[in-house]
Amino acid sequence: MFILSSLVISAFLIISTTCFDINNVNKNITVLKKHSYMNLNLVVSIRIQNCSVKIIEEEAFKNVSVLLLEITDNNIKNLTNGSFAEVLFVDLILDRNEIELIEEGTFNNIHPLWKGLLSLQKNNIETIEKGVFNGTDIRILSLDDNQITNIQPGAFEQMHHLRILTLSKNKLRNIGVGIFQNFPGLFSLDLSENHINKIDKLAFEDDKELFLNLENNTISTEVSKWYFENTKIIALFK
Repeated sequence: MFILSSLVISAFLIISTTCFDINNVNKNITVLKKHSYMNLNLVVSIRIQNCSVKIIEEEAFKNVSVLLLEITDNNIKNLTNGSFAEVLFVDLILDRNEIELIEEGTFNNIHPLWKGLLSLQKNNIETIEKGVFNGTDIRILSLDDNQITNIQPGAFEQMHHLRILTLSKNKLRNIGVGIFQNFPGLFSLDLSENHINKIDKLAFEDDKELFLNLENNTISTEVSKWYFENTKIIALFK
């Protein structure tokens, strides 16, 4: 059995799950089963790290309110609908988990206590499908350092409170219409260190103020000079 260590500080709970028994022998947790964490309130953080987790079952975190839910350095390839149902959080960090597929609806029922961060950095995601983040009520979405080559139009629909979107260190080549539009509150978009060489003329709304980082791509000099000239977009090139 794995050790579930907890520390109470000023009525707030910190839970750190480690995968070693009393003899310091690694006891991997391959499945976070239904109701593994249940009816927990006033939790500062839940961290599940380096445990070889492969599957998060539906309602693994039922009726849990936590400031930071961090599941990192595991072996999760697929995120399925219901994995994060009925959990309240500020920041959800899922970095370095080998994630390849995010099922539509995975994040539909998450309810941030405060519109914070969803981080999926350093996974193996190749495609962001339409609707996968529909209604996700967060301010910051970080998808840096994946294998993303394709973002379907409408992939970020209904993310009305999104302010910062980062997609650096991926493999994007073309920026088409319908991917980065209809973001009423977005003010920072990081597309640096991709392979972008083509941007559709209607890819961005020209009447919107936006800080756009396009450094370390393969965009032609001509595009960098005229594309954003008559817009409110502040674009960085290098």
